[in-house]
Amino acid sequence: MKYESLFRLLFERSIDCLCLHDRDGNFIEVNGAMAALCGYDQEEFTGMTVFDLQADLRRSEALKFWREIKDGDEQQTRGAIRHRNGSH
Repeated sequence: MKYESLFRLLFERSIDCLCLHDRDGNFIEVNGAMAALCGYDQEEFTGMTVFDLQADLRRSEALKFWREIKDGDEQQTRGAIRHRNGSH
């Protein structure tokens, strides 16, 4: 099994909330666990940003941090996620 296929399998089947976003905070992809936790369908994340779900995230600081990450680097973050119904 190629590494890309293995990554895809792990991403899709993980019980942890996982997402990929660009350096501007636009979601590229979220897994089913993330969508379920937030109360959205996976397709609904198209056009959404990390800032739509993390009210406590400071936009200017986050954008600066993400833009300083070099290609190929991996980062993990944690934060309170806002559910579709407004709860945290």
